Amino acid sequence: MKLITILIAAFCYVATAQASLIVGKSAEWLCDNSDTVGIYKVVKGSVVTTNNNDSRHRYTYTLQLSESLKGDPAKKCDAKFSVHVLTAQKTGDTVQESDELIVFFQTKKTYEPAIIHQINLSRPWHAGASFVAVDAKFNVIAKRNQIIALVQSRLKQPPSQSVQVAIPPDSAAWTAVWAGSACFLLVPEDLKPKTVEKKEQPTKPSTATE
Repeated sequence: MKLITILIAAFCYVATAQASLIVGKSAEWLCDNSDTVGIYKVVKGSVVTTNNNDSRHRYTYTLQLSESLKGDPAKKCDAKFSVHVLTAQKTGDTVQESDELIVFFQTKKTYEPAIIHQINLSRPWHAGASFVAVDAKFNVIAKRNQIIALVQSRLKQPPSQSVQVAIPPDSAAWTAVWAGSACFLLVPEDLKPKTVEKKEQPTKPSTATE
């Protein structure tokens, strides 16, 4: 009985740790791993907000295609996301009517287009991972023209393998993605940050000879 209790406690601990683990997606990774990409506008009157008393806000809305950036994205689609209430109050992390978004889809593994990320071009966030634009160098891109330029530039490159890297605590990406636990970022392998090797220190101080 004691062993079972220990196992249950360990399982709960692991589950909690996994639940709080945040893995962000760099804009370059999104370009490489999306089947279709498009610029959409949130249809007027389509935004619905619900709160089921579990400390989360849920948003559903309809998107209308404005411009195709990759493949043949759906002309119209429904979208949704949820966010913790405290995060929403802190960052204004919501979606509003007529917002313009870059939407990244994966369709190969699903029968219907699956949204893997949205970047809000109308009000890019400096914090709050729902719509943030983070590049592979751990920068938060907060200007519409810079986000579009980055996406268009990466889409011209051949896709690369994916790697997961730890986000440095002193970076802008950490502030945007961090949610109380360890956080990581998916980046293309060709853009993987280089690790700085520490030089070995001599075991004994060298003595100068005259």
